Amino acid sequence: MKDREMPVIVGVGQVSEKEFDLDSSSPVALMEKAVANSLEDAGLSSDIISELDTLAVVKSFREATKNSPEALSRRIGANNAKQWLMPNGGHGPQYLVNRFSESIAKRQCDFVVLAGAEAMATARKIVKTTGNQPAWDEPSSTDPEFLVKNHDMSTEHEQKHGLWLAPGFYAMAENAYRHHLGVSIDEHQESMGRLFSSFTEVAEKSLHAWYPIKRTAEEIAYSSAENRLDPTEDAVRTDPRDSRQIPLGVLAPINRYCVSGNRLASVRGTYALSGEVPPRLDHSPAVLDQRPYAVADKRF
Repeated sequence: MKDREMPVIVGVGQVSEKEFDLDSSSPVALMEKAVANSLEDAGLSSDIISELDTLAVVKSFREATKNSPEALSRRIGANNAKQWLMPNGGHGPQYLVNRFSESIAKRQCDFVVLAGAEAMATARKIVKTTGNQPAWDEPSSTDPEFLVKNHDMSTEHEQKHGLWLAPGFYAMAENAYRHHLGVSIDEHQESMGRLFSSFTEVAEKSLHAWYPIKRTAEEIAYSSAENRLDPTEDAVRTDPRDSRQIPLGVLAPINRYCVSGNRLASVRGTYALSGEVPPRLDHSPAVLDQRPYAVADKRF
């Protein structure tokens, strides 16, 4: 690939408000701060954002305004950027990196900002304290344009059996996978404990981690007074979700901003899902390609 066509992440910004109150940042405000951080990380001035040609936002699980890409574009001054909204889903951020890296390589776009934010902790506090939903709506001239079809978060078959959102049946799905592997509950719990223990090693050193505490595999694998079981019978600490962690990337062709070699990012094992029914993720090309690099138990 010619240098002119090589996509590269030139800057990354992240914002985490661990202390929050009723007047803390909305998701759009958090993304605005993250954009500023990513530009600083890239060594770029804020004026350059006027040249942005593409802005893509991952839809928040508590979407706070009618058109968040438009609201963010207006806040940062990206008036000429094509605006996209990516539907809910944990694969969204990686999909955007894949999609727009390819678009840059094909010269379909040149300068891209990818953004996403959650402010669920603040929203819950506002609702519990005031009884009202957060007043985070911002003016918009049109409905957002989805980058891909906006699917429901569950299939018709799952909905028929009362399974609406994945967190409600994480443990059931995990137990089915354990059965498929042919291992006991204890063996699987311990394997999961080892996997997520390695996550906590990273969290311990991260300024943005909600719980920057290193945990042993045993602490994670089994319930205790501090590690309660949730209603789905899954140990809470095996869930790595963070309600306010805001990752954001700025993509551009390699030669646009004279990027130094130590800023090049190699993305391994990416895989985009398509179709109504996704394939077995544990046997997808991305996972099979990445097994030599996995931090999980070798059995996985």
